[in-house]
Amino acid sequence: MTEVLARHPDIDGVLAASDTTAAGALQVVCAAGRCVPHDVALIGLDDFSPALCTKPRLTTVRQSLDAMGRAMIRLLQADMEGPSVAYRRAMLRIRLVHS
Repeated sequence: MTEVLARHPDIDGVLAASDTTAAGALQVVCAAGRCVPHDVALIGLDDFSPALCTKPRLTTVRQSLDAMGRAMIRLLQADMEGPSVAYRRAMLRIRLVHS
């Protein structure tokens, strides 16, 4: 995140790959004198415990691990039963959680 801020000082939003990564990005953004969410919007992914422990608390995306697992099994079964394709896609419901 330090490098991202150095290259793009006008950045105003970050979607992190995980809540843990978002928590680290939050520290870097604050250390750079920027304010979340006023200067930089920051969203994590997974609705994991780090989102509950930060100040300010992170906004995060909640995904169902059970639904992801079921989808992966369906995709694997389809690949084993039918002709192989370059990729398959699954759409899952998510929920934005404002902490």
